[in-house]
Amino acid sequence: PFAHAIDRVKGVTWVRNPTTPSQGYGIPLPKKVGDSLAFYPDFLIWKSGVCWAVDTTGRHLLDAKVRGKLFALEAPKLALVVRGSVDLGSGSREGKDGWSLVLPRPNLPPLVEPSDDLDALVAVMFGS
Repeated sequence: PFAHAIDRVKGVTWVRNPTTPSQGYGIPLPKKVGDSLAFYPDFLIWKSGVCWAVDTTGRHLLDAKVRGKLFALEAPKLALVVRGSVDLGSGSREGKDGWSLVLPRPNLPPLVEPSDDLDALVAVMFGS
């Protein structure tokens, strides 16, 4: 579903990022997460000269990814996309409907942008 949503955005170029270290784009992590020292996001997306590294993830993996892989960079911009609404402050998963965009903020907790619709969520991400 996410690939179809970004296909509908004008002016976007994207690739599915391989998870194989010799083929994919890995972002070095400040500390080891699991058995990896690099984060291989699912998608690399370019729009208006800005590169996004986006990982689509399940809600059951969200807390670990927020702690270990979501950090503020100038380039590429990092984002997590998860099905359902989430509240990172309470640690609860509020519902299975809709989508949530999780964005890092320097020296602040991540920002969660909920949306009922995946196309609207992608529009928020690209500011369109």
